[in-house]
Amino acid sequence: MLVGYRHPEDEAGSFDAQGYFRTGDLGHWVDDEYLVVTGRAKDIIIRNGENISPKEIEDILITHPGIADVAIVGLPDDRTGERACAVIVAAADPPPGLPGVRAFLEGAGVARFKIPEQVVIWDHLPKNDAGKIVKHRIKAALMKAEQ
Repeated sequence: MLVGYRHPEDEAGSFDAQGYFRTGDLGHWVDDEYLVVTGRAKDIIIRNGENISPKEIEDILITHPGIADVAIVGLPDDRTGERACAVIVAAADPPPGLPGVRAFLEGAGVARFKIPEQVVIWDHLPKNDAGKIVKHRIKAALMKAEQ
């Protein structure tokens, strides 16, 4: 059990008033019976003041027959604050580009403000030992490429 941090300054905001640890996970209850985890608070993209859940968009895009793997990351944008970028590993040749991704998401009923402005095709996505996509590495590589 976690009682606290070694350095008290690292503790700020990590525990609520009752002493419960804030995991940063986002979710909702279904029929007051079970909890569905929908993502992480730190992954939320804020564009023009509107919140975009990358996981919501990833869960839809992964059903596209031309997409083998996908990660949505937020990149700094002077005009909107952040912009959404879909990094795709293609399952087909040619891979879906931005018009195909937009059409697919619109067809799935996704609100326009949630649709990525950018699509990048990679051979593979970086993953950790547990097989989870390492988004901070993706974001760093994209930002470096823009310099």
